[in-house]
Amino acid sequence: MKKTALIIAVVLAAFAFIACNNTTNQSGDDSKPTTQAMITDIPVDALATAIDGGNLIDPVNTVEPAASPQQAEEAVKIQPRESETLVIGDDCVFLINDKNELWALGSNKMGQLGIGSEIEETTELVQIMSDVASVVCHFNRCFAIKTDGTLWSWGNNHGGGVGDGSSQDKGVKCVYTPVQIAERVVEAYPGNAVTFYLDADGRLYGWGHNDLLGIKTYGFEEFSTTPQLVMSEIETLHLFSPENKYDYMFAVCKNGDLLSWGPVGPGGSYNSKLGRSGTATEPGKVMDGVKYIKLGGDVSRNSYFCFVIKNDNSLWAWGSNTEGLLGDGTTEQRERPVYILDDVNTISIASDVNRFACFAIKNDNSLWGWGELARSLIRNPGANSDYHSPVKLEESIKNVGFAKGTISGFYAGIVKTDGSVWYQGERMTSGENWQKVADDATNAFCNYGVNLTVLKQDGSLWVSGYFSENHQLIYKDVKICDKVLYYTRDYYIDSNKTLRLMPQRSLPDTRYWMAHKTEIVFEQARVPKDTSQD
Repeated sequence: MKKTALIIAVVLAAFAFIACNNTTNQSGDDSKPTTQAMITDIPVDALATAIDGGNLIDPVNTVEPAASPQQAEEAVKIQPRESETLVIGDDCVFLINDKNELWALGSNKMGQLGIGSEIEETTELVQIMSDVASVVCHFNRCFAIKTDGTLWSWGNNHGGGVGDGSSQDKGVKCVYTPVQIAERVVEAYPGNAVTFYLDADGRLYGWGHNDLLGIKTYGFEEFSTTPQLVMSEIETLHLFSPENKYDYMFAVCKNGDLLSWGPVGPGGSYNSKLGRSGTATEPGKVMDGVKYIKLGGDVSRNSYFCFVIKNDNSLWAWGSNTEGLLGDGTTEQRERPVYILDDVNTISIASDVNRFACFAIKNDNSLWGWGELARSLIRNPGANSDYHSPVKLEESIKNVGFAKGTISGFYAGIVKTDGSVWYQGERMTSGENWQKVADDATNAFCNYGVNLTVLKQDGSLWVSGYFSENHQLIYKDVKICDKVLYYTRDYYIDSNKTLRLMPQRSLPDTRYWMAHKTEIVFEQARVPKDTSQD
């Protein structure tokens, strides 16, 4: 009896020792990094100095984080995203510099700037937080992933969109200061009615309207305000969120299976696990062996479509098939994937005034096109008059870009494997075939239809096309930078790491960019490693 009592006492003492150590460890590592960088740590550009003598709002200290849904696990290190330095939100703009500091300016009516203040807007650059790898915004909700893998959110909290539970518990409609939502996060996906994130272990979490989370049916008017585990073994999530419409979700699993849930019909899910009428509330398998998916649609026509490239490089499509968009030889809507083309490397979708065209580059560098808009680019009398099936356009293609015209028509620019750049468009070529406009290029894309931006092999950036002089359009080639480190359709970064807007290019609500002052936007910008243009 005494021996038994002694054993029980030892066991209880051991449990007490373990519990004490666990409590000490948790409380001893509870501090979170806050943004304390001095304003002088970053050069201030012309945009900031021209306003209020260059005085910027002080950096905002972030608040203590909400509890993470995961248990404590091995820490992850998230590398800064090889993506754009400038991110356009809802009437606001976010910039990340080479120190991984997140800065912002613009509208703050829903707290989307995350500056800790309820002011409606600011035209001054404001530092939000440090150690930021990426930022994404949608529907006035913003999400930043730090280099330590923590996910932070702020902004519009309608329906619990921020994900910290404050909407349900405290009725908070807007969150003005970033709060931590989760750990070990590699990607965030905000939609119209739901938000998801993917962690380093392939687990997908989400919150928002329960019928769209992919877990089970609660009723569409009910929603979760904190992250819920949806599924595991996920490689990527693809979220299509048409304006004022419900979200379409497509998840690619690590084994290559493509799953879908959300609205059922062309371009959406077709599984039978329905909850609210017309919505698949649980993921259903679409197809296997998927390595790439591209989503698109026309909100005005309530028509959506999906393209998939499988591991064997075959191209498949389903959804709305207006004007032969899918390329299957018909104009019939497809609820299930149909085969389109083989040996496909990349696919691009172009649109102009409710018309569409699709273009694929095969692994042999040949360019193929189909759809209504392809009419102006396909000069093949023997082709189907409606171009419902892929037609070979060119050979030796490296990449291709498209733009809709400022007045009418459709335009395209291609870079061939020999570095030559060719342009096709009704205004420049009077409807004729491709016209050579440059040599020694590595990339090019169309901008506003009448201009073609070309990156040459020596690193210089040019704009070829029509410019207004003395109320006349004059065609010429203009060098806009001797050496660029990175460029997109909206901006470029020069050799001094200065971010500048593209010529004749304005961002949403230009008053936040001091209208017509596009020469310098931000200094010490982060330069992504990938300089290719999609």
